[in-house]
Order: sequence, then structure tokens, then C-alpha cells
Amino acid sequence: MDALAKHGISRDKIFSEKISTRIKVRPQFEEALRTAREVKAHAPHCRVIFTVFEMKRLERDAAELTALADHLTGMP
Repeated sequence: MDALAKHGISRDKIFSEKISTRIKVRPQFEEALRTAREVKAHAPHCRVIFTVFEMKRLERDAAELTALADHLTGMP
């Protein structure tokens, strides 16, 4: 997180969560998705980039990861 901040990413745009991907409600993950939707709604030409430290922190398996990728790609 310090490295992201050093590269100019504001702390309010850095989301960190230690909750297991097995838990259905992940507040920080949901907030990151909500922020991405807001950015795309206000500036559709801007790219939203998610940086994930470990893939296992994002989703549990390939099917869930593919579903998430489809969801993110389909964002207006």
C-alpha cells in the first residue's frame, strides 16, 4: 500500500481487506467496485485499474474470477 501511495494513488482509493474470499460480504471489495462504478459513470473514457497482491485474495477459483472479469468488463 505504501508503494501505491508513493506513486500518487490517494489513500482513499486504496482498499485493503483481510476477510476470506469465502465470506460473501466483503465491505472493502464492495466499496472498491462502487468507486469503480462512480469513476466510470463520471468519466467513461477513464480506465479503472485494480491491483491485487494475490489472486487468491480476489476470488476463490477460475469460475468466480471469470465472472468478476465479465462483470468489470461490462461496466458502463
